[in-house]
Amino acid sequence: YYGLVLTIVCYIFGYQIIHQQRYNVMTPVSGVIQANVEGPVSLTPLAKIEYCNTPYVDGKVYSCIYPEMATGILSKVGDGVEGSLFIGTRLSSITQHQNVNCTDAYDCALWEPEVGTAAYAATKVTTFIGDIESATIRLQHKVSHDTEAAFGFSPDAHFLTPFSSKEEREAAGPRMCLESDHTQCVQPHALLSEGDVFTVRQLTQLVVPNRTLDAKPGHDGTSYRYDGLTLKVRIGYSSPHEYGYYLSRNDLAFKDISVAPTGTGVGVGGGAPLPQRTLLDVHGIQLLLSHNSQLGHFQMMQLLLALITGVGLLSVAKVATDTMLMYLLPRRAQYRLFVRDLTPDFSPENDEERAVLEQVLSMKRGERNLMQGKLPSEGLRAAMLEPSTVYHTPTASELSPPYQEYTHGMLQSTDSRILTQSVRAAHGAGQHRNTMAATSDPDNTQGVVASPSPTGG
Repeated sequence: YYGLVLTIVCYIFGYQIIHQQRYNVMTPVSGVIQANVEGPVSLTPLAKIEYCNTPYVDGKVYSCIYPEMATGILSKVGDGVEGSLFIGTRLSSITQHQNVNCTDAYDCALWEPEVGTAAYAATKVTTFIGDIESATIRLQHKVSHDTEAAFGFSPDAHFLTPFSSKEEREAAGPRMCLESDHTQCVQPHALLSEGDVFTVRQLTQLVVPNRTLDAKPGHDGTSYRYDGLTLKVRIGYSSPHEYGYYLSRNDLAFKDISVAPTGTGVGVGGGAPLPQRTLLDVHGIQLLLSHNSQLGHFQMMQLLLALITGVGLLSVAKVATDTMLMYLLPRRAQYRLFVRDLTPDFSPENDEERAVLEQVLSMKRGERNLMQGKLPSEGLRAAMLEPSTVYHTPTASELSPPYQEYTHGMLQSTDSRILTQSVRAAHGAGQHRNTMAATSDPDNTQGVVASPSPTGG
């Protein structure tokens, strides 16, 4: 019994309240995050890039172009959950001509071939962005002042962010981990004075199956490099002085279609539009950024609420434990001797009260025997289960000296020893017989011996 109760107490107060920190109030860590991408500092030789100028997974041969990421064509910063970054992996371009036969812009396409038609697909020229895996992504984020104030920070104190000193960040060790498995992580490529830097290769090898963009499980003849994909990067705080990045993948393809900025059919200096333009169709990696986590801080009211809840759970658990021990376990009969607490009147006035008194005395004798290492006798079990005997309390004239009638249904001898009355009187013509409770025989589970029977004169 005590082992079960102790286990429940340890679970409620040790695990739920202390280990899970139920005394803390969970507060969202609000903030903003942004990212930008830069091309590789040192390009991999073209001959060593497997997807350039060699048959690709669809059987075609594609050339590669220089990863110029700063022009706003091959990479773009956009809106997402709290911001986004687009990194191109494939560029398709097509030259469209103005449809001179179209006089109504609503009834016909002004530019041909039209996007989405077979002629458009046959005309476009596709190239891959060379060595895009070596491009670097710089992540920056900050926590809002309201959140810092909620955690008791002074105006001069702040959460750890990429704008903190390099020494502080190196000590905290921010990493990029899988959202689904926080044990699979990569260290930053570099810690700059204003940002944490990861390469595109680090992200794709961490989250993409087979650690390559040149495949797409379940889709033959295509790849993530050709179609594009979506990655979600979340900033999470485990304490005000420790944060990490958490990455997840979605197979949602992403592309961006735009008009080339020069020579595109747009008039220069307010002149007439040119008769042709170039469309740029870019597929690639979309990074959706979010600043989403919660931290707990101590609050006395939350601690009191957790303690009250724990006491309530303990009470329910104790009732369940008592029920199991009293009615399900093999030694349930012996356990009931200790767990039941009956307090009858020791001066029974009717048969019902006498029956209760007899039951209590029988249970106490059984409890005593158990504490002495003995088992309850069959007689005790019978006394606990069978209906009680109807007792008659003898009068003083019926008692043999030196006994006298004693208040509350007890007998007192001349040596002032008090004996529990447990008698059965049988009346006959000219004689009767008394039975007294024995106090000198502890091994007698019934606790009853016959006293001398006085004879009538």
